[in-house]
Amino acid sequence: MSTNPESPISQLLAGAIQMHEMLVAYVQAGFTRAEAMEILKTMVAEQVRNEKRPR
Repeated sequence: MSTNPESPISQLLAGAIQMHEMLVAYVQAGFTRAEAMEILKTMVAEQVRNEKRPR
């Protein structure tokens, strides 16, 4: 039995929080919300493509 308390934040929720923080950072950097979303969509799509490539 582990003595470490279980985090109330799941990995999925933690990832969503990070994505939101990136969105906010891009908007603060001067991008529109739509532009920031496009950047994030491209980043996620590229990550998926890279994971599907044979190694």
